[in-house]
Amino acid sequence: MDLISFFTVGHDEVRQWTVMAGSTAPEAAGVIHSDLQKGFIRAGIIKYDDFIALCSEKK
Repeated sequence: MDLISFFTVGHDEVRQWTVMAGSTAPEAAGVIHSDLQKGFIRAGIIKYDDFIALCSEKK
């Protein structure tokens, strides 16, 4: 199917979203809401393995 997943994480909710492989970050933001794609500035990215190893987003 050539899809990839990404997650959005808040204090009380985690969501998984899917986009076509090769999509840009602004295109991925547009999956959440079209306004996010129009005003996209940047994405904060954490590798899953790093997050698990460090047990913290802050670290």
